[in-house]
Amino acid sequence: MPDSYYTRGVPFQIVVSAQNTSYMAWQTQLFCFSALSRLGKHPTIVVHDTYAPLRPEFAYLRAHGFKVIEAPSFTKFRKITYAPRNEIGSLLITSSIPKFSAEHILFCEPDMLFVGPLAYPGVVAGEFYRYIDYGSRHVTRAAEKLGLGDAAAALNATSQIGVPYLIPVKDLARLANRWIEAFETFDAPQWIDIMYAFGFALKLEGIEPQTTRIMNDNLKQNEPLTGSIIHYCYGDSVWSKRSYVDRSPLACRWCRLPRTAPGTILDQIVQQMREAKRFFRRGTFLKRLLGTGGTVNVWENDALTRRGPLF
Repeated sequence: MPDSYYTRGVPFQIVVSAQNTSYMAWQTQLFCFSALSRLGKHPTIVVHDTYAPLRPEFAYLRAHGFKVIEAPSFTKFRKITYAPRNEIGSLLITSSIPKFSAEHILFCEPDMLFVGPLAYPGVVAGEFYRYIDYGSRHVTRAAEKLGLGDAAAALNATSQIGVPYLIPVKDLARLANRWIEAFETFDAPQWIDIMYAFGFALKLEGIEPQTTRIMNDNLKQNEPLTGSIIHYCYGDSVWSKRSYVDRSPLACRWCRLPRTAPGTILDQIVQQMREAKRFFRRGTFLKRLLGTGGTVNVWENDALTRRGPLF
């Protein structure tokens, strides 16, 4: 099935931002299986912090047809390390790829799974996140530096959004550069401030996004599955991605997965993990299905590696 194929809405290419760690590598491997098995697509993977050799999970995906883009780290921010800043870096890197084949990208994090068909219009869109509030004091302080001090109510009405983002490729470069500019206004950024900075960037560029509500998270993972995407960013004592910080549940033969109630969010997570575990053991089948792929190493792009404050 070609990457441009889609049953409803605009066609898009999936792009996932990851880091060259064991923790993100197995999540990316599971993410790629989910995209392939549920949507018939294989994502473009931007892997940051590739000073060390590429993790074997990423090398395996690259060898079996997925485009892997090796990229520097964007996590250094003033005197701290801020991992979500790699997401901005991923957009900057993607916008620099010549002749990018798609007109839209669906920009994701590795800890996401696809469940069923997706339909997006040809405009910027993002998923609703219930905890975003542009009226928070530290957020308004950042907004004031951008001349958006009075925009909290308007932003809460239009931009309580996060990944996955649907972005037209023609807007990637200007949004990515505006995003990093907006992020610089946070004095001591909290984990989710990257999401507020994206909302600021949209406002400054005069873009009003569409809000989607098609995703389940796993804060209460025994609840019924209702969405087309799962973001397993939480977890509990029964199952959590944080139990696998330095080991892969897809490669571990003795790692037991929990019993689940049919039709729940956790049931779908466990089901896809079991399927992926079997699937990646059949490497020759995966190779036949995907054909050959490519890899890009952006260390060769001097214009990117000399961007000063980005790194």
